[in-house]
Amino acid sequence: MLKSLSYSSIPIGLEAHAVELMNDLRKVLYREVEEDLQPENVCRLISNLLYSSQYLCTPVIAGVGSDGQPYLCSMDGLGAQTFSSKFVATGTSMSTLLTACEDIYVPNQDPVSMLEMSRRILKTSLQRDVLSGCKKKLTIRCCSTILSLRGGIT
Repeated sequence: MLKSLSYSSIPIGLEAHAVELMNDLRKVLYREVEEDLQPENVCRLISNLLYSSQYLCTPVIAGVGSDGQPYLCSMDGLGAQTFSSKFVATGTSMSTLLTACEDIYVPNQDPVSMLEMSRRILKTSLQRDVLSGCKKKLTIRCCSTILSLRGGIT
């Protein structure tokens, strides 16, 4: 199950067993940081926390970068970062998700079309992976619109 933590306007997706990391991130982000951080800085902070600790999770961070462009980053369990301007994936079905994204993704769509395309990507990739897809949640954030689809992706 995926848990999410949001700092400013930067959503951070973590696995449910990463409760200690979420608590530590809350402490650092909300108590020790006085100014708003850009997604790049939040990524570096999380990467350093993962590298210097025993946390075993693979976070996904999204936001609008300092240059005004979409910022997407995923990490492995050691905090090694992977960046993309289009899509990122993590977890047990990462390779099939990336393959489906490369095949189906079309840029510059409206939120409803993006939600349908994302549903197709999840359906295509999870059909090939028996270990993934138990509790699916799909959220599309586009400007001021937030669309969500839970469960019924099949």
